Amino acid sequence: MAQKVFINYKDEVKSFEINEKHVGMFKPGRYAGFDTMQTAGGMNITIGHSGRLRKTLKDATEELNFGSCLLPSGNILHENESIPLVVAVNSGNANPRIDWVIVEHLYEEVVNGTPAVYSIIQGPMNGTEPSLVDASKQILLGKVTIVPNGDEFTDLSYEKAEVPTLGDNTLEEFYNVFQHLVQADVDEAFNNIPISSFGQRGLIALATQEEVETGTDPAKAITSATLKKYIDTKNYVRDANYVHSDVNFTTARAVKLDGLTEGGEPNVQIDWLSESGMTSIANKPVIVQVLKQGTVLIGDISAEYVGKQLTCAGGILSAEVLEDGSDDTLIQVNFASVGSTNYHPIITLRGYGNWHRDSEISFSVKDFSNGSFKIGLREAFGEVQNLTAIITIIALTV
Repeated sequence: MAQKVFINYKDEVKSFEINEKHVGMFKPGRYAGFDTMQTAGGMNITIGHSGRLRKTLKDATEELNFGSCLLPSGNILHENESIPLVVAVNSGNANPRIDWVIVEHLYEEVVNGTPAVYSIIQGPMNGTEPSLVDASKQILLGKVTIVPNGDEFTDLSYEKAEVPTLGDNTLEEFYNVFQHLVQADVDEAFNNIPISSFGQRGLIALATQEEVETGTDPAKAITSATLKKYIDTKNYVRDANYVHSDVNFTTARAVKLDGLTEGGEPNVQIDWLSESGMTSIANKPVIVQVLKQGTVLIGDISAEYVGKQLTCAGGILSAEVLEDGSDDTLIQVNFASVGSTNYHPIITLRGYGNWHRDSEISFSVKDFSNGSFKIGLREAFGEVQNLTAIITIIALTV
């Protein structure tokens, strides 16, 4: 028989009353087992027992791995087989869902009693937990959590129901004290101390180190061990000749502090590259980055010819006449690559001849590449010039 409900049917006393005696002494709930979950394919699961309990049967064989629970009627249930259940998928739900695994039993005066029935109460779609439909017949065995949009066994996790705490009625006073007691540090214990002139004894909570520091719960007691730990972490020096610091505060340091100007700031070496803090410079101007500098000897505009290599210096590697006319010329200026066309050439035409002739020139620039650009020059009256182009190439920041 996989399931056994203890009902004492053939006792001389009435079986319901013999089971009712448990009510008030122990709280209904799961006491052992019903603590494992395995897959049975798809969303089919089985709830099993980890084997913490064992018992010897009348034929001297041992029964291992069974679950035990106390039903609301006072009946005790032993279950030695796995419980097959089906979990509904959580498809289309952006929230996790929590389902309850329950057992339900109604006491009836029949031979061998009536079997308990296992089922799942499906939780709401908003991630909150369900509740028992009828607490007079049902108890919680465990909780199955399904992840958002879960539709397979790997999306499930199982948490067994906690074993009930003593004292629902008979031990109600102790139960309330225990339930409302705040846990102290793991290395501190709860002490039993006299709390009345009648010799009554109870539990007192010990303050944690943090509670000692903040004073959040003045009703808690402090042990010497907790107090010492608090003092040690605050680096208090137990010496009347010292200020509360690990380092002695000397007279020389006091004199130095007294000499500081009210609101004064320390001298700090300024760093142009610093972006923040006391070493940074506020409202720095934008500094032009010079990429190349050099010169091109142009001479007379109309005297140049296609293919002529012009004399260059500095960062200008070469310059060649690409086109010429009676009163204009097109020159390509070459330099080592600057890796971008986001630059601007600043060109000054320096005259070495008659200033009337040297100043009748207009020019423009075009066709930028990473290592070259072109200058187009035009003269107004066909006079002879003697010009040198001074070129500074700067990086653009826009």
